[in-house]
Amino acid sequence: MKYKYFWALVVIVFFSTYLLNNLFTSTGFLQESKINSRDINRWEYENGLIKDTHPFSISENNETCWLMIHSYAATPLEMKSLGEKINNEFGDFVFAPLLSGHGELPGNLSGKNLNGWYEEIEFYYNQLDENCENINLAGSSFGSILSLRLAENYEFNNLYILNPFVTKTKRWYKPIPFETRIKFLANILEYDKKEKIAQINDPEAREIHVAYWNMPIVPIRDSLPFIHLTINNLNKVSESILIQQSSGDETADIESSKIIYNGVSSEIKEMKIFKKSNHVLLLDYDREEVIKNIIEFEKNNR
Repeated sequence: MKYKYFWALVVIVFFSTYLLNNLFTSTGFLQESKINSRDINRWEYENGLIKDTHPFSISENNETCWLMIHSYAATPLEMKSLGEKINNEFGDFVFAPLLSGHGELPGNLSGKNLNGWYEEIEFYYNQLDENCENINLAGSSFGSILSLRLAENYEFNNLYILNPFVTKTKRWYKPIPFETRIKFLANILEYDKKEKIAQINDPEAREIHVAYWNMPIVPIRDSLPFIHLTINNLNKVSESILIQQSSGDETADIESSKIIYNGVSSEIKEMKIFKKSNHVLLLDYDREEVIKNIIEFEKNNR
């Protein structure tokens, strides 16, 4: 009998050691002070910002203006190719702001969440509204949620939703629901140590993508109520809307796009699903088709 207890203890110690080691190597567990270490050593900084990650605008006519909102832990660079091609095609004014805490150091995201970023985006919208006849919104991931909330409160011309983060992609080896995990563990784990800079299948595009290597978890947890409220009010969105996502998105479940498509009141709405890409559509294998779809949708609905 004593050997039975001995081996049971060995198994418990083994799995406890394995779990603690996994937490230490893949998260910020007991390493809160090192949240900036990987990123400060990876990127070139100018005036406190990662080089070339500042907000950008492309000027021409103000008949139609575009407000483009980047993903969480990313930068406006994610939207640059789309902005340039929109400007080349239509001559529209394009503006992509840098959400606070981004393009700096991961630790600067402390205390940030979608509520605060919405106030920033609302400010930029009001500035555009003073000078533009029509405004289009394009958002990626968390930027999609901000776009939807704006569309619930203000009138726009067209709405372009990319890889929206509504529900987390489920994985068999994580049986506990994502929201349950993050609510209880965010303050303990602090941040994820990403193995890849982003969920991008194209290795060349992934290599040049700029985002945080250590991704703070608490801002995601604190943004969940904002996401829920936005989804509950989707019926307020009536703008023509194009939603695009990959079925292989490892970050946001494909169900996210379906929830939005079924929830909005838009008379004109389309949903495009891709197979070759991962989460960051504008930088992955299907990027040219994604941008082409936006241009064609805009031509048909200006």
